[in-house]
Amino acid sequence: YVPDDSEPVLILELIEEHDTLLDLAAEAQRTRRPFSAKHAWQILEQLFDALEHCHHRGVLHLDLNPSNIVIRSIEGNPRFVQLLDFGLARQSESQEPPPPAGAATSIAPEVLTGEVPDERADVYGAGLLACMLLLWQSPFHGQNQEQILAHKRGREGSSFDLLPSIDTPFEEALRRSLSVGPSGRTRTIAHLRAELGAAMKT
Repeated sequence: YVPDDSEPVLILELIEEHDTLLDLAAEAQRTRRPFSAKHAWQILEQLFDALEHCHHRGVLHLDLNPSNIVIRSIEGNPRFVQLLDFGLARQSESQEPPPPAGAATSIAPEVLTGEVPDERADVYGAGLLACMLLLWQSPFHGQNQEQILAHKRGREGSSFDLLPSIDTPFEEALRRSLSVGPSGRTRTIAHLRAELGAAMKT
């Protein structure tokens, strides 16, 4: 109920009967039935759409992890993806470094070290999610928080190289997206989408 129009009102969508990407990953792990490449790409394409929408409007998400990705069935799309939790989001034009908050696994290295982030911070988070969906692996599997933070503060190489040797057409695209130093990282979500999309066709 809104008594008058003199005050701004924030209206939130009530999302019912949904799973997070974390839920689906846990279920797939339990049943040993990973996502198919087609299923994974359907999820990633919608995630890329959401991130490009944010970036075009000057918003960085900065907290891309599986618990913030909701997947539910709607009319016409049984795997409708929504990006949630903008608690750490910020305007891309801000010149103040954000606090190093969020999960150790998903935080971009430059945020961890107190730099001012740009779109590439979300490219890093999206790259981690792409590893999870396309390869069914995390670069940080088996590592404790201290090891993860030390790797990211080291600012060398790519987090992709923490994975065991793997033969995949996505290798180069994922390696670039997970460059620890942002200067060597894929510049935009659009570029990451194009590189992974090209690899999907090989």
